[in-house]
Amino acid sequence: MGVVRPNRRMTLGVLAGALLLTSGFWATLGPSEAPASAVPEIRVSAAAADISVIDGGTLRMPERVVQLAGIEPPPRGQSCITLDRRPADCGAEAARALAALLHRGPVECILQGAGRSGRPMAVCSQAGVTLNTALVLAGWARSDGSVPGMGDAEALARTARRGLWAAQ
Repeated sequence: MGVVRPNRRMTLGVLAGALLLTSGFWATLGPSEAPASAVPEIRVSAAAADISVIDGGTLRMPERVVQLAGIEPPPRGQSCITLDRRPADCGAEAARALAALLHRGPVECILQGAGRSGRPMAVCSQAGVTLNTALVLAGWARSDGSVPGMGDAEALARTARRGLWAAQ
């Protein structure tokens, strides 16, 4: 009888079998009884005077730039009609609305991962007011559907014809 030399099919077969056996072994073990490691909550805060508004959904804080989670503000240059029927730059109005919210004292942001741009996404609050929700309630941002309750805030803004919804 001759020597068996492994070929590509035999090697792949052995590897696939080993993979199946290994995955079956781990599946029989069940979930670990060890507590899952909690992701540390990262908070950043700054005085309102130390924060600048980049656009209707982005704040420059001393330590980093953060995007407000759960919202889609209009881009600068997007046109809309105000309640008094005059055209306006919706993106600039959204930035002004966000800046107007930043006068009550220190702002605290809880970071929640990174957005598409790579910037940290955050829920920011000041004096008990969540800026993300306040901007949507004022009608200067849409809900992106990622934060619970934000769709309700957008519906209220639409019904009250605030901000982006003024002329509808």
